[in-house]
Amino acid sequence: MSGILRGENPSQPIAQQTRLGWILCGKLKSYQCNVILNSTEDLQRFWEIEDIEESPSVVSSEDQYCLELYKNTTLRQANGRYKVRLPLKDNFEQSLGLSKPTAVAQFHSLERKLAKQPKTARQYTDFINKYKDLRHMSLVEKKGSEIGYYLPHHCVTREHSETTKLRVVFNGSAKTSTGISLNDVMYTGPNLQQDLQSLILKWRSFRYVYTADVEKMFRNIDIFECDQKMQKIIWRDTQTQPLQEYELTTVTYGTKAAPFLAMMTLKQLAMDERRRFPRAAEITEQAFYTDDLIYGAHSIEEGCSMVTELQDLLQAGGFMLRKWASNDPRILKRLSEKINRDQNQQIFTFKGILFQKH
Repeated sequence: MSGILRGENPSQPIAQQTRLGWILCGKLKSYQCNVILNSTEDLQRFWEIEDIEESPSVVSSEDQYCLELYKNTTLRQANGRYKVRLPLKDNFEQSLGLSKPTAVAQFHSLERKLAKQPKTARQYTDFINKYKDLRHMSLVEKKGSEIGYYLPHHCVTREHSETTKLRVVFNGSAKTSTGISLNDVMYTGPNLQQDLQSLILKWRSFRYVYTADVEKMFRNIDIFECDQKMQKIIWRDTQTQPLQEYELTTVTYGTKAAPFLAMMTLKQLAMDERRRFPRAAEITEQAFYTDDLIYGAHSIEEGCSMVTELQDLLQAGGFMLRKWASNDPRILKRLSEKINRDQNQQIFTFKGILFQKH
């Protein structure tokens, strides 16, 4: 070290020159300094996270087409069920190539897999047979024509499910020989889902709450015969039988427009039955998230009345509400034991969220 510089006040630090440069030595008073950086940006980001997005008011031309097609072609059948058209794009048949070879190859692969899993194979066959029994699929009598689209399928197992342990999933995104799939030539339709955050906030405002879901929601909506060729599948019960072709006759999970068609049909049902069930129609329009109902009441009597009215309204359209749950068992007392299967459970779930009844 070489030179030292001192200030006039002996309590102040001194400066010393070293080989590395000048350094300060001595005591300093303690200061506290808080710096807030990007406060405006942070606040804006907070409000963006907490804010509930509003649905866009402008409807695209594609969404408008889907709405008009539904309005102009949907049929209410004698049994109360609805029959709808698939919202397919112009010239869709020219865009699609061959899909049967892929569907057949994937079915053979599925058979080899199921041959090693007898339990899963039985469940898979039972699932398909229920499709047949409910007339949700029909055998194609005239073979040889590959016009349409063949849906590959596989299974998803859900061991903890109370109702369906195995579900068959149909793949509407499988490419044809032209590289185009069924979902590529199908419109999605407008998003008619309620905001999930708003639904839960509204639900939590009630003293008495209840939930339920619609059994086989998509499959309770039929599609017109002219569109059923777009939902073909390959199936046989055993490998000793010849391959058979079937057409799925209802709205199918795995196709692009299925959520739109389901939600639109619920809204149409509420509109058609508003005179008979005015309060239930209002709830149906605002309290469903896909196939899940989530709502409540401020009194036991109101809750009992609404649960019964909702059940009657949905049944009028061919839908069945099941897996009812409530934070008060008195709300569900008018439901039959078969429908009210969750009445003794103390904890129930909604979209993965656990709720305790009391």
